[in-house]
Amino acid sequence: MRAAHDVSEGGVAVAGAEMAIAGRLGLELDRTDTVSATAALFAESNGRLLLEVRSDDAPAVLAALDGEARVIGSVVAEPRLTIHCD
Repeated sequence: MRAAHDVSEGGVAVAGAEMAIAGRLGLELDRTDTVSATAALFAESNGRLLLEVRSDDAPAVLAALDGEARVIGSVVAEPRLTIHCD
């Protein structure tokens, strides 16, 4: 694992933005939840973590978390946060 951030104040969008700023990188998030975009991006919950892992390590991390995790985006070199919504 390269980095982790709690998904509390501000939700996934804020946690991702803070991680991108700290790493001086960018992030592309793909919102694919069945809930509204606002809820998916900004819902606060103390029991969730946003993890950054190498793409080669993602299958092992997903397997270790046994269905409790999913890929929601990717790190990009350009320092920009992009959120794709349906």
